[in-house]
Amino acid sequence: MQKAAPQEEKLPENSERPAQKLLPFLQEKADFHQSRINTINEKIAVRSDKIARNKAKIEQLSAKADRLEDKNAMLKATMGSSPGIRQIIEANERKIKEIREEKIPNRQNRISGHQDKITQLSKKRDTISHKLNRVIALSDTIKSFSIGANKERRAVFTDAMHRLKQATTDCLNDKKTSLEEKRALLYEAYSKPETSAVDKIQLQSKINAISSKIETLENKLQKISRQVATPVKQDAGITETRMQAAEKQLNAMTDQEKAPVPNMAESVITEDSNYLRNAEMEMEDDYNSIDGIINNGRKEEPESYSVTESVSQNSYSEQSGKINPEFYQSLSKEDRKIEVMLPRQAEKVMEQLTGAGIAFSAVVRQNGKTAVTVDKKNAEILKSMMQSAFQKMKQESKTVRHQLGDDHAEAHEERKAAESQSVKSINPDYFKSLTRENRSIHVETVAVGKKVMDQLEEKGVAYSAVERRNHSVAITVSKADEQAYQQISGAVKAERAAQYVNPDFYKALPKEQRATQRMSQEQAESTMQKLDQKGIAYSAVLHGEKSAVTVEKKHTAAAFMSRASLKREAQRISSKGKREQSPSRKQGLEQ
Repeated sequence: MQKAAPQEEKLPENSERPAQKLLPFLQEKADFHQSRINTINEKIAVRSDKIARNKAKIEQLSAKADRLEDKNAMLKATMGSSPGIRQIIEANERKIKEIREEKIPNRQNRISGHQDKITQLSKKRDTISHKLNRVIALSDTIKSFSIGANKERRAVFTDAMHRLKQATTDCLNDKKTSLEEKRALLYEAYSKPETSAVDKIQLQSKINAISSKIETLENKLQKISRQVATPVKQDAGITETRMQAAEKQLNAMTDQEKAPVPNMAESVITEDSNYLRNAEMEMEDDYNSIDGIINNGRKEEPESYSVTESVSQNSYSEQSGKINPEFYQSLSKEDRKIEVMLPRQAEKVMEQLTGAGIAFSAVVRQNGKTAVTVDKKNAEILKSMMQSAFQKMKQESKTVRHQLGDDHAEAHEERKAAESQSVKSINPDYFKSLTRENRSIHVETVAVGKKVMDQLEEKGVAYSAVERRNHSVAITVSKADEQAYQQISGAVKAERAAQYVNPDFYKALPKEQRATQRMSQEQAESTMQKLDQKGIAYSAVLHGEKSAVTVEKKHTAAAFMSRASLKREAQRISSKGKREQSPSRKQGLEQ
């Protein structure tokens, strides 16, 4: 890519830059964090002195015990038979025992306590140091805006952004570690046998709240750590644009009194990561110009729709870029199925629709993409045509690359192989078909992501997904499907937590009168329906394979089948299945 060299320009004074107003506030924050670090250092020094004094005292006590032992040995060898000497020896032995078993262990316990406290203080100091580093890096980022020499200010900005990203990552990890420790304590309390059912419900609520916070922090960490697949060359133009984006983000927070530093840092870093990712995508588009020729036509040639010849019977306005607008207007909003795709793919799809005699409408959007509309009853046909068109484009792209030479083909295949090894993608063409403003991206864990994607497919919601290296999945839907995604995601995450049915009945029922049967969630829901029909009161916990139903003991027979009955039922089903699968001997002879 050829980029124009950045022009030297006269920068405004510090007072004219809104972001510069944040510097006094950041300096105040830095001084506050530094004072806390100094206080902790003083406390650590005091504890270290106490450890040194206790160690010196242990050495003195140990030496005293050694001297008493030597003295006793001498007395026993010389005058051990004398009653007075034996009393002295016994007194020395009591002193030795007191020193060895009481005084020295007490001193060692004190040292251990001081060391534990130093460990806690050091951990707290590290957390504050990460906050201090974040403030300093953010301040240096703002200061870089006012440096006159372009080369120097770009270097200062790049270094400050690197430090800001690292410090922010450290701060988020500190928060995550603290929450995980709290959650571990709650799990421990939940697992104790003496914890009552009521307390477990409260503990579960707290655990869910903390887990939600941890998941939010993990999403932030994933956004910050998200790197482009190929490192972007940091030329002057890219760095200057990054600086402008960062300054714009900070200027937006200038008017806020005591703006939160974490929000400022995360906002700047996220915007910077987005820009770098977009820059990489633009460079990738230029690098992969062959695919650009196939998908969008040559840059030097105006794009034209060859499909207009085969659909001449349809009304087409070259000025408006619309095909069959009347058909679009004739459909109600609920009956429209709209798919957005690349122009070349749209041509092939419209050719197939015309050949199949299926009415459609199309429009070329400002971003260069083409939106094709059909009746909702033809949605599946349109989808299969899109896939067919994509396969044809892929084959054409491969053919053109080979025509241009083996070097081009080999380079393309190597790059695609490297991408497939690092990232698994689903429906990448749908992602490309959406404009940047129309994309809604959500990062989920792999387990949650798979369930969400299954439900998206069941409900016919189009999506694209990328499995990342950190065991997470980024799922993209259009802004129009944002609400549907939130409902599906919320339902999937709610399924992971235990659901309590009629917990008041369980609490009111004495322990000796409870009859509880463990079963799968599907069995539990079926049992609950039967109990409702029979008018039998019950309580239940729905939690996957760990579900359970509780009734009063006198209703046990009516509520649950006995184990023997369950076994007989399982054997009956198994033998029935075998009979259905294996043909009779007579049938085999006839065949």
